Amino acid sequence: MALDCYIDDLFYERASKVEGKPYKEFVFDDEKLLRIFPEDTDEEMLKWHWDEEDREVYPLHKTDWEFQFDNELPQQINSKL
Repeated sequence: MALDCYIDDLFYERASKVEGKPYKEFVFDDEKLLRIFPEDTDEEMLKWHWDEEDREVYPLHKTDWEFQFDNELPQQINSKL
């Protein structure tokens, strides 16, 4: 098993389910949390996900997911956004 898969599984097991959301959360402290989306999450659940405040996004491992800022084209998540 690859290390990144082990880390994902470890966090997912300890994370709390968020009512009505497609993800689980692992809270580190008042300023940092990890949201974990299962691989089988329906894309419609992700399409209009907006936060009420600014966030920094860090990939834990290589992914084909993309992030789209308002009024910009989607970009690959390869480093901090």
